[in-house]
Amino acid sequence: PNMSVMGMCNIPTKLYPWLLVFAFGMLGSPILDNLCGIAVGYAFHYGYLQRVLPTEGRFQAWEQSSRLRWLYTAPGHISWTGGVYTPGGSG
Repeated sequence: PNMSVMGMCNIPTKLYPWLLVFAFGMLGSPILDNLCGIAVGYAFHYGYLQRVLPTEGRFQAWEQSSRLRWLYTAPGHISWTGGVYTPGGSG
């Protein structure tokens, strides 16, 4: 698959992150930050982060925890089950 670069040309999706590093580097962005982002993105894509990602059961346990009540009762919070918390409303 290809990605469009501002409608001017198409490049392969595998090269798109590297184009962004180059473009943002030319604009003065720290290159190391962007390279770290690419590394984490590739690690996630290829499954190297599966061991550190929380399971569905862990997400549900966090949402039922009284210590995190402030987080999951925040307006607009989308729960793991897909419900949206609205103060005084149903959700």
